[in-house]
Amino acid sequence: MKKLDFNRTKNQNTIVTTSVCIGALLLANSGLLNGKKAPTHHKSFDQLESFDEITVIKDQKFVDKKILLPLVESLLV
Repeated sequence: MKKLDFNRTKNQNTIVTTSVCIGALLLANSGLLNGKKAPTHHKSFDQLESFDEITVIKDQKFVDKKILLPLVESLLV
């Protein structure tokens, strides 16, 4: 898919890649969360948990690894 390719390509040239809310699912589908911990919107926990390579964080708003910061929408309120 073009959007997934776009995510992978752009990630190669960024210092920090972020997503908001269920955007973590786009990063997951792009393979950018493989081997990482990631939060998402509480209604998307099950979907993100379907990726065996990702550890879903349910009790944090973000994970700061200097690489990926999937955020949940409550941080923006």
